[in-house]
Amino acid sequence: MLSHTHHFHLLRWSGIGAKKLKTALERVGYDLRAWRETVEGKAGYEDGIAILDKHGGWALLEGCLREEPGKRISSAAAASSGFCRVF
Repeated sequence: MLSHTHHFHLLRWSGIGAKKLKTALERVGYDLRAWRETVEGKAGYEDGIAILDKHGGWALLEGCLREEPGKRISSAAAASSGFCRVF
């Protein structure tokens, strides 16, 4: 999944990009759907959103990006997701 971060060039998985994403998720209470609404239509996000939509990536992200670590999906579940099988 991380190999496709070029589709979200504004949120590169660098220290700065990770901090920006964390801040943005905190603003919306870690609600990934609410975050998506804030970036849809903005340049730099279209390709990434389309790929996630096409291959079930949003469900994977929702499972991985929960604020509380105990509520996140396991690495095995993430690896067996449809999105990871495609890529």
